[in-house]
Amino acid sequence: MDQKSRKGRAGSARSGSVSGQDAGLTLATSPLASSTEPIAWQQCFAALLDFVPDAMLVTGPDGKIVLVNELAEKMFGYTRDRLLGMSVEQLIPERFHARHTAQRHQFLCRPELRTSAGTKAVLPALRADGSEFPAEINLKPVDTGSVLLVAASIRDMTLRHREEEQLRALSIELERLVAARTDDLEQANRDFRATFERASVGIAHIGPDGRLLRVNETLCDIVGYGKDELLSLTFQDITHPDDIDADLALMHRVLAGEMSSYAIDKRFLHRSGEVVWSTLSVSLVRDSQGVPQYFISIVKSIDDRKRAEAELQKNKESLERAINATGLGMFDFYPQTGRAEWNTEMKRHFGLSANAATGYDVFVAGLHPDDRARIEKIVREVMRPGASGHYQTEYRTVGIEDGVERWIEARGRVYFDGKGMPVRFIGTTLDITAQKRVEEALRARERQLQLIVEANPIGVARGTIDGRVLEANAAYLRILGANSEDVAAGRLRWDVQTTAEHSMSDAKAIADAQAYGVSGLYEKELLRCDGTRVPVLITCAVIDQSRDLVAFVLDISERKRAEERIRQTSLHDPLTGLPNRGLLFECAARIFSGVRRAHKHTAVLYFDLDRFKPINDNYGHQVGDEVLKQVAKRLTETIRGADSVFRLGGDEFLILLSEIHDDAQAGDVARHLLWEISRAYYVHGLELTLSTSIGISVYPRDGQDLETLMSHADAALYRAKQVGRNGVQFYSEELAAKARQQSRIEEQLKSALSRSDFELHYQPVVDMHTAQLTGVEALLRWPNSHVGPDLFVPIAEATGQIARLGEWVICEACRQHKEWCERGLPPIPIAVNVSAVQFRHDDFAEQFASLLEDEEVGMGALQVELTETALMENLDRAIDVLRRLQEMGIKISLDDFGTGYSSLNYLSRLPINKIKVDKSFVQRIEHDSASRAITEAVIALGRTLKLEVIAEGIESESALSYLRSHGCSHAQGYHVCKPLSGEVFEEWYRAREGKACLPGAAVFVS
Repeated sequence: MDQKSRKGRAGSARSGSVSGQDAGLTLATSPLASSTEPIAWQQCFAALLDFVPDAMLVTGPDGKIVLVNELAEKMFGYTRDRLLGMSVEQLIPERFHARHTAQRHQFLCRPELRTSAGTKAVLPALRADGSEFPAEINLKPVDTGSVLLVAASIRDMTLRHREEEQLRALSIELERLVAARTDDLEQANRDFRATFERASVGIAHIGPDGRLLRVNETLCDIVGYGKDELLSLTFQDITHPDDIDADLALMHRVLAGEMSSYAIDKRFLHRSGEVVWSTLSVSLVRDSQGVPQYFISIVKSIDDRKRAEAELQKNKESLERAINATGLGMFDFYPQTGRAEWNTEMKRHFGLSANAATGYDVFVAGLHPDDRARIEKIVREVMRPGASGHYQTEYRTVGIEDGVERWIEARGRVYFDGKGMPVRFIGTTLDITAQKRVEEALRARERQLQLIVEANPIGVARGTIDGRVLEANAAYLRILGANSEDVAAGRLRWDVQTTAEHSMSDAKAIADAQAYGVSGLYEKELLRCDGTRVPVLITCAVIDQSRDLVAFVLDISERKRAEERIRQTSLHDPLTGLPNRGLLFECAARIFSGVRRAHKHTAVLYFDLDRFKPINDNYGHQVGDEVLKQVAKRLTETIRGADSVFRLGGDEFLILLSEIHDDAQAGDVARHLLWEISRAYYVHGLELTLSTSIGISVYPRDGQDLETLMSHADAALYRAKQVGRNGVQFYSEELAAKARQQSRIEEQLKSALSRSDFELHYQPVVDMHTAQLTGVEALLRWPNSHVGPDLFVPIAEATGQIARLGEWVICEACRQHKEWCERGLPPIPIAVNVSAVQFRHDDFAEQFASLLEDEEVGMGALQVELTETALMENLDRAIDVLRRLQEMGIKISLDDFGTGYSSLNYLSRLPINKIKVDKSFVQRIEHDSASRAITEAVIALGRTLKLEVIAEGIESESALSYLRSHGCSHAQGYHVCKPLSGEVFEEWYRAREGKACLPGAAVFVS
């Protein structure tokens, strides 16, 4: 009867009534029917019977059955209803009825025969089908207080009797075998002892109290004790203290029957104190009653293995550190158990701290929502039985703790068991966020480049080296008059679109691109689809060492047209339309070649317009340009048909006479030109006049090339201007000598500047009314050279050395000023002459002030003298520079006033402090009324503008008196004092200190 059935029966018994039959009692016929026992007790007793493991019958004093259990039903083959109320003798063969009845009465009536353990008997029992079976009956009285019942537990002894018979037969056989095997057992015992002692593992028998009962030699060797010494110890004595509790806990579980054996790795203590790692296997031996006798302990030293494991762990940690250093994450996942191990870097990839828990659910939770389903599908697929097991993918994570989004590249391998099930999944992860950002930037850059290429006005095409065009942008197609269908159909080819004369250039460009990656720029012509030619500028490059080329093609048709226009323009003056210098050399080469073959001569006429600048200054450049156009027209109309006229720039012109017989013929042409140019010009209602100076050189007498001839003609022109302008001058040896002298002076100037061979002399400037010194003018001298400043200064200006020379003058004047002050002289202002070339520098004012600061003198120490010509070159700029100088505290003098041609118109605008009457007027005032008139006008103008007026070049008392009487304020000249060296000037000044500095004058006292 199974447990469920028993519970069911018990439930029926508990819930039934005492008068019903479902509880197993028929109280109507039972001695219990009149019982006064509580019904609850009866129900409980009835229910308990179904839980008894034997068949149970409960009879009353009359031998009638009042209670049965289910096993009794099965054993006797009756239903419960049949058994209840049946006499117990009916279940015994008839031949035993009398005996059984007597024994029952005796059991009931003689209490002294009953025992607490009950009365046991073996009798045949009778089933409902009439078959007999041996039954062991155990009777026990049940005293209810009102009636005595008998409970009989019955066991079917059929099987036991059969087994007993077999056991007896086996016992006889066993006795025989034991006798026969005694010697074998003794030999086996000897073999066991030998095996125990000689086993390669340590063996010990340990009592439940921990004492060592038996040990073999191997165990002694493992722990280093002798056998007798070891048997005096407990297992705790030789166990590492940290391992005792775990070992004891496992032993107690075995003793409690929770487990039959156990195996652990533990540490023993060697007699020397060293730790010995061993594997311990323990099982418990019990006696036949189940009482623990002793433990069998098998000990195997694993020191070598533990050392290897320690080394392996060390290597693993080193490897993990190395892997972490590389940024690689590592994972090890066991699908069947769900266990997962991640290294620190892998955790970082998922935004986790180093000690965070990991697992597949953590992996899924850390995936970006947009990637989660895809990656889970990939993982399922890679772990599917029969799959390759190779795993490589990319995904995004969102940090579980830090919330940071990362791109991860994962690689791994799944290992399967013999049944094809995944058992292990290991791999690595790499943070490729930075790489992804770079890739995205590159893709964005590629899109930008694609847009740039497509929108680029430069044609871009990719093709093969053999000429086929694979891709082309719109600009390239436009250049060739093609479309994208031509590219797709393969109709565009570089070799076909290249003209024959440029095939070698293409071959060289391709070779350069293959060798160096990119070719140089070169020009060629391409054949358009309509057969016309288009000039292009092209370069090409090789892509990734492949056989593909990229060509960059620029349509230069417009540029070529512009170049031709520019070439024509560059060879002609845009204002006059005359050929310029560029065309001059081409024409000269052609003319010289023809003349040389014919053994004839040609002439170069170099001329510029005299006093053209005042026209520009007075009437503006528009009038000046119109005059130049008329000059060009007159020249063109005057020369012979074979001659050529060129404008060199400004007011300079040159004429090539193609063929002359002698110098007289060239002179006649030149004089005719002088007459034509001198005729009046009518421009915008103005009548203007000009003159010109012409210098002539003759080929081949004066030179074999154009440069030489132009240089010689220029020298002749310079001479023509020197002798009075509006004239003609042929080049001669005398001019050549002067040119050589100029060259020699130029070289000497360079040497003198490097050695500072120059000196400054100082000429006093005296107040005419007080006779007191007001300043000095520094005059440049070149000792031992016999060359005056009127000669070497223009050469310095022409050769670009004036800047260094002017700087030296300023610095030397500053030095002398400081020296005089240090020697007790008052701060005497020194006026220095500034060349027009120096003054042209945009930052002249700042440079001048900087030199004074460098020399550590005040801004009032030096004054600037400028010629009228220097200022008139660019009046507006000159006014700006002079104003900046005055704002710094530097005074300005206008030198040689009256010799210019337009200064009176602009004098009121100039921010100056002084004007100097030119000595050419001062020296003639005694005998030239014009000079006196000019001088008086200049003095009156200066006084009106409240300027100091200095008359220079005073050489007589009469001149001095005249100038004083007409209001001139300051005097300078040999009559006052000639220029003196710094040292001599100091002596001159000291000799006149407190006295008048003018001859015959008394000290003025205000």
